[in-house]
Amino acid sequence: MDIVDAIAALALRSLALAAGLVLVFGALQKLRDWPAFREAVAAYRLLPDPLVPTAAWVLPATEALAGAALLVDDLRIIGACAAMAVVGIATAAVAINVRRGRTDIDCGCGGLEGRQRLSWGLVARNAVLIAVLGVGIVVPGPRMNALGAATLVAATLAFVTLFIAVSQLVANRPFLVELRRQS
Repeated sequence: MDIVDAIAALALRSLALAAGLVLVFGALQKLRDWPAFREAVAAYRLLPDPLVPTAAWVLPATEALAGAALLVDDLRIIGACAAMAVVGIATAAVAINVRRGRTDIDCGCGGLEGRQRLSWGLVARNAVLIAVLGVGIVVPGPRMNALGAATLVAATLAFVTLFIAVSQLVANRPFLVELRRQS
């Protein structure tokens, strides 16, 4: 493995680890305030009312398991597949509602950014996350030494920070547009 392949493998592994952390923490936030998440799922109006509580429990539970699996090298492929499925379902639900013009409902994402309206920006952010997970499946994990492990940790934290920043920008965009209209 040459240096370029090693760097690519390390970057992709750190992206998978970052995605795993984002998914685990997002799932924990959803489960911690499960009634609010259940209301968010119901607000999408995509499921019959009797299925909403089950979906509101299965989605974050699967998200947490997928995220945890992404953190374990031997489980990263199954974790990535499960994560792509969960994020894909959530993204499809967002896209359907944005297409319907229903953007003033909470996405239920469970992120640090708090209440987040549905938008094409959210769909794009999730599409990038799905693509990263897909690429991570086909690239083997890097061989590690102490420097590589330290770099992996630093890169993972950098990618988590980048994800949070992008999520915050996506969450704030509708509010900024509204402020511009008022001025």
